[in-house]
Amino acid sequence: MKVRRRLRRGHIGPTKSEAGRRDVPIPAALLDDLELARSTSLYPGDRDFIFATSTGTPLSEDNAHRRAIKPATRAAGVPWAAFQDLRRAAITRWIHSGISPKLVQLMAGHHDPAFTLAIYAKLREGDLPEGDRLGLRVS
Repeated sequence: MKVRRRLRRGHIGPTKSEAGRRDVPIPAALLDDLELARSTSLYPGDRDFIFATSTGTPLSEDNAHRRAIKPATRAAGVPWAAFQDLRRAAITRWIHSGISPKLVQLMAGHHDPAFTLAIYAKLREGDLPEGDRLGLRVS
């Protein structure tokens, strides 16, 4: 997937920074789902929004939050979660799965891997290794 622009408060414009213009790999199954959604949409063009209103305009952030995000987070038992938490969760999972910090930084659209690590690479319970795993000896 190519990120070349952003939608914010109903307005389409450039990304916040040059780092925001990026390619993000997505799983084949998700790509299939998105292609199906596009092909069955009233607005199937390449420049149309896959998730759009009945008139083809972008969904408002408030509307999407109220109608989709909040019900889903309540059903999942995390009613405090917001849309941005999905991004946070994805970036954190990438880091904890061993993807290189530089690659995670590029996919997230950040300017520096140090920024990505400072914000998203939080220790979780159980992350501290056993002493023997460190392989240190005094001799």
